[in-house]
Amino acid sequence: MIKALTPLLIFLAIIVSIILIVGKIQSPEFEGQLEVEVPDRRNVVWGAVTDVTRIPYIKRDVEQVEILSNNRGLITWRENLKRGGTRTYVTLEKKEPFLYTIELINSTSGITGTWTYVMKTTENGTLITLHERSITKNVWIRGINKFRGRDNNLIVLIKSLRVALFRNLIDTP
Repeated sequence: MIKALTPLLIFLAIIVSIILIVGKIQSPEFEGQLEVEVPDRRNVVWGAVTDVTRIPYIKRDVEQVEILSNNRGLITWRENLKRGGTRTYVTLEKKEPFLYTIELINSTSGITGTWTYVMKTTENGTLITLHERSITKNVWIRGINKFRGRDNNLIVLIKSLRVALFRNLIDTP
C-alpha cells in the first residue's frame, strides 16, 4: 500500500514545494486596481460598500462582525471567520458618496493593506475603481495567489459588492 501511495506523496510534495518556492520569490508587496461599472445608483453602491453590519451576508468566509469602535463614522471592526481566524479593519477615509478607504490592520492570514473605493456616477449607473496596496507576509498565500492571480483580493471584493447589490435588490420591497 505504501508503494502505491509513494508516487502520489512525491507529486504532492513537488506541488507544495513549487508553491512555497514561488511564494518565497514573490514580493510581499502588491499594488493593483480594478474598475467595474454597475447599473446601480451611486448612493446604493455607497451603502453596499460602507455597511459593515452586512458583511456576514455577503462574504462567504465571515461568520460574525464585531464593531470595535466608531469615531464619527470611522469604524474599526473585526471579522470572525467561519474556519477560525480574524481580520481587523479600520476606516481611514469616508467622503460620502464617492470615496471610501479601509485598512486591514491585522489578520491571521498574514495579509495587511489598504483598499480604496472611488465611485463616480455614469450614464448607466456607477463606475467603481477599487485600488489595493497590500502586504502578504504568508509565503504559502503569496504562492497560491501567484497562481490564482495577485489581484485575487480585488476580485473577491468586487464579487462581494455584487452580492451586496443583488441582496439589496431582493430585500427592497
